Amino acid sequence: MIAIMKNFGAVVVALGLCQTSSGQSQFQVNPGAAGQSGAARLELSGFIGGSSFQQSLGTASNIYQTVSGTAGNIDFGKLFGLRASWALTRNIAAEFNLSTGTNAYTFAVDDIEVGNVDLGGQFEADQLFWNGSIVFQVPTRAGVVPYATAGFGRLETTPSSPLGDIDKVKATDVSFGGGLKFWLPSLTWLGLRFDARYHTASEGLNFPGNTETPTGTEVTVGATVRLF
Repeated sequence: MIAIMKNFGAVVVALGLCQTSSGQSQFQVNPGAAGQSGAARLELSGFIGGSSFQQSLGTASNIYQTVSGTAGNIDFGKLFGLRASWALTRNIAAEFNLSTGTNAYTFAVDDIEVGNVDLGGQFEADQLFWNGSIVFQVPTRAGVVPYATAGFGRLETTPSSPLGDIDKVKATDVSFGGGLKFWLPSLTWLGLRFDARYHTASEGLNFPGNTETPTGTEVTVGATVRLF
């Protein structure tokens, strides 16, 4: 997921293409869709997906052994969430994202007697993301809408059992990515959405003294409805 951001501000200048009808300014989010003649600003999406969220937990040692830990990949389908988007212009939208997923953590042990041992899947941690994003989109007459997005929000990581005295870590999260929306020709209010994002967070689970912060990628697919 890029330097840690503590404050995030977005000033959006409306540069989208507008058309004037009966003295009022309107825009078409998807001008090629049948029956789509005016503004359709609100979109709601539900999605599932998977992520590869990597983090080094650092190293803990005593006189007998050294233990290092990492966060590994998770399977597709263990990440799911919701998005709500409001089109400010034809090409710019503001979006709120909420998602949750599960990440598995593994340990590598260097023991004075048994040597090196990899211990997979030692515990899991639930991760809750929420953020606000700006979406830059380019609607086409074919109903395909490629877009790029950048967001800023929070990440909460909660281990399945307390890690030392840590039961939850809250962090600043920055993400950016893009994807495609495809509006169905026969049902202009219904579409499919494919999305990929990169995350970087300010804090994560760590052994004492470690400062490694988590980064990861997220890939999701879902359905989108256009309300008004």
